[in-house]
Amino acid sequence: MAKTRTSFVKGQSGNPAGKPAIAKHIKDLAREHTDEAVQALIKALGNSGERVHAATILLAYGYGRPQQTINVRKIKSIDDLDEEELSILAATPLDSDKRATKH
Repeated sequence: MAKTRTSFVKGQSGNPAGKPAIAKHIKDLAREHTDEAVQALIKALGNSGERVHAATILLAYGYGRPQQTINVRKIKSIDDLDEEELSILAATPLDSDKRATKH
């Protein structure tokens, strides 16, 4: 494999200096002011222009964001398709490479 500017060296950290100290400092400051921040959000619940945003933040941090799921059906053979899906495939024109085209 050709070396590129972004190639990693095996066994060597991609970030040998670690996380910058400023990030830890900001994180510590934010944690020190958590109570004030939550109180500000609670106060914002009383303001019609900020109510929904404040409620969203409080609920997301209090209970976690709603889990998003994607239902995927695995099709192993043509026998797994229903009549409607087969009909759609039968009506799909083929391009010059004999592959179904997007519609």
